[in-house]
Formats: sequence, C-alpha cells, structure tokens
Amino acid sequence: MTMLSRMGMNDNEISLQLTSAASRSLPHAAIPAAEALWALGIYNAAAELYASFLGQQSCSEFNQVHYILCLIYIKSIQVSAYPMIRVTEVINVCKCCLYGMKGGIGMPVLSRYEALETAKTAITLGKIDEALTILSSPTTQEYNELIYTLYQQGYRELVAMRISEMEQLPLYDRSQISLEICFIAAEIQYDAGNYEEAASVFEAIYNTEPNHSPARFGAASCYLQQTKGSLTSKLESCITGSEMFLKIDRYLSNITRALQILNITQWHTEWTPAQQQNHTAASAKLFH
Repeated sequence: MTMLSRMGMNDNEISLQLTSAASRSLPHAAIPAAEALWALGIYNAAAELYASFLGQQSCSEFNQVHYILCLIYIKSIQVSAYPMIRVTEVINVCKCCLYGMKGGIGMPVLSRYEALETAKTAITLGKIDEALTILSSPTTQEYNELIYTLYQQGYRELVAMRISEMEQLPLYDRSQISLEICFIAAEIQYDAGNYEEAASVFEAIYNTEPNHSPARFGAASCYLQQTKGSLTSKLESCITGSEMFLKIDRYLSNITRALQILNITQWHTEWTPAQQQNHTAASAKLFH
C-alpha cells in the first residue's frame, strides 16, 4: 500500500483499490484492508471499513482501538456507541475531548505518571492541543518526553521550533530521554543540510554514550555528506572528461555507495505515510 502512495495515487484512489480488493475476496479481507488504510492515514475510508465488521468475531480489540482512533482523527467521536475498549489512556483522551477535565463523567483524577502517559497518547491521536490540558506545568523531563512523542508521530517542524527555543541541549546528560532529544536535534540539523552542526551533536551523544550506534552512523553520514558537497563543487570547475573530473567522479560514486550502506542501518528516524502528513503541522497552543 505504501507503494501505491509512492506511485502518486491519491487517498481516494488508494481507498477504491483496497475496498475493491476486499469486496472481491473473503469477508475477512476487509480487516487487513482497513488496517492498510489506517497505516496510510486515510482515516475516513478506514473507519467505514472498520464499521462494516464491528461486532463480528473476527474483529479484535486491536481493530476496535484503531476504529476509535479513526473517529478521533476525523472528529467523529461517539464512544458510548461502540464496544468497551480496555485501553485506559485512549478512553481518557476521548473523555477529555468530549467533556474536558472537570471530573464526573469526564477525566478521572490521574497520577503524575498517568497524566504524562495520557498526554503522550493524546499526541499520538493527533490531539496535540489537549496534551498540556491533560499534563499541566510539565517538568523538564516530562516536556522532553512530549517533544520526543511529537517527533515520533511526525511533527517535525513543530519539534524543530521547540528545540530551537531551548537555551541549550542536554548534551552531557546520560538519561535516555536527554539522549533522544539531542539525537532529534542532530537529525533536524542533518535534514536541513547543516552537516557540521549535526556532526558535533552526534559526536557529543556517542562521547556521552559510546554504545549509541545511530549517533555514530549519523556522524559518519555527516562527514560523507560534507565531503560529497566539497567534491561536487570541485567537479563543477573541472573540464568534463579530464583526468581530474574522472577521479572526482569515482570518489563521488564511492561516497554515494557508502551513504547507501549507512542508510541500510536505518539510523535515521523513519515515519509511516500517515505520520509524514504531520511533518508541517503546527499548533497555536501547544507548549505556550
């Protein structure tokens, strides 16, 4: 299904392909079709398919959870109309969206840990403005965990803005969340083509945590990208077909192959097609 997306098909075309395939197959084919639409972020079509087999024995709790999430994404939440889902955080987010934080039929009183986990769940559901309603006045570590969750869900530009507002990165803190925030900051610099800045952060990470392999691969990718840029500039000033031109061209081919090998390690964060849709998303309220 990702291949269909990369071929340039729009959401409606992909949805028609999947639902058509499901209708021609056994009834159970609707379930993987709905899951595929869910993974691609085509939530309206996915919700329709989920609704078609709700209540059937083949409909698992996992499928029901995704159905609820689709309804949240398309702003069509009617929790009382569907089977009980034993996923406390999802239900709490639904209650927050429907009733606010006033207690009663709304949100229960949450411990600090429960509030943090529920706020993170809210972000994964696309309810980023509700996250700090659920977790007010976060500590630095809690704030970093919310930023990490945002990034994992594809909110790349929003995270880049928040990291840029930090007084300094926690470069020498060995806690896992601090390392993750630093790694995200380095990835953002790498994606922007700021390879020198990215390399310095990657280096600080593996100097603090020597076993952090992705940071080592990230730094190596930075060095290769810098060399590639330098050689490309030199190539442009060489006479086509000259000995120097051919020599630089061979170097560039080797660098390209080395970068491909590094990419196979999957050191860089990867997102699903649905999460990629969040790359340029922003919120007027989050983290004010």
